Amino acid sequence: MGWDLTGRLTARLLQHYATHEPFKRGLAELYARHCAPRLDDISRARDLWQLEVPERTGEGLQDWVVEYLENLEELAAAFRLDFLTKPVSMPASLACRSAGALMIHRWCNHEAGFGRMDSDLRTDTFVMVGAFSGPAPEMDHEDEPATSPVTTVISWNPRAETRSEARERISRAITVEVDSALDEIADRAEENRYGFNPPRHAERDVLWLFWRLTEGLSYAQIVVRWNLSDDNPESSRNAVRAALPAMATRLGVDRDRLSRIR
Repeated sequence: MGWDLTGRLTARLLQHYATHEPFKRGLAELYARHCAPRLDDISRARDLWQLEVPERTGEGLQDWVVEYLENLEELAAAFRLDFLTKPVSMPASLACRSAGALMIHRWCNHEAGFGRMDSDLRTDTFVMVGAFSGPAPEMDHEDEPATSPVTTVISWNPRAETRSEARERISRAITVEVDSALDEIADRAEENRYGFNPPRHAERDVLWLFWRLTEGLSYAQIVVRWNLSDDNPESSRNAVRAALPAMATRLGVDRDRLSRIR
């Protein structure tokens, strides 16, 4: 089940990339410059080795191939996709190429296969480049649901605040208490060897990793951005410090390079 979870979380990371405006612009510019004029060549080459072998690309294309490969690596490096060392179900056909460059090329190959020009590009298909597929895992279950009491006291002074202000204040207090109660239940479940799949906070941790990779946010900056949203349960710098290395290991991100981002 580990490969299944890793695949789904990798797909989630790539989905964040697929909707990231700066990365989308980078993809579009790369495609317009190198792929649109060479649709047949790109669509025939699913793996990069098929471009680098002269017999497959034909005469007169090597200058284009060299420049295209350089730009693949530059785009991957600009958004730290080159930190990925072992994408799911994607053999590194060329050891000298980063996994990020392979992913971007896979997307170019996919789009060229449909003959797409600049105005028709589908950046949302970038999520497919991890080549992940598999059955949904069976979830464990408990016979009886666990409980934890919630005891928020409802109080309101109409002279001091409006009804809507009181509702907002009480809703915030209840949300905090509910989140705390759910965390307590989850902790007890894990102590009893219940396995969450995906693990608790997995979606959050993937998003934090994405912010770290694409924007170079520090742990403190990640916490501030996360806590700015009223929809997110409050977190801490220590939570980020623990979560990022674990998720990086899960997804095959180079932890040493990740730690050196400044």
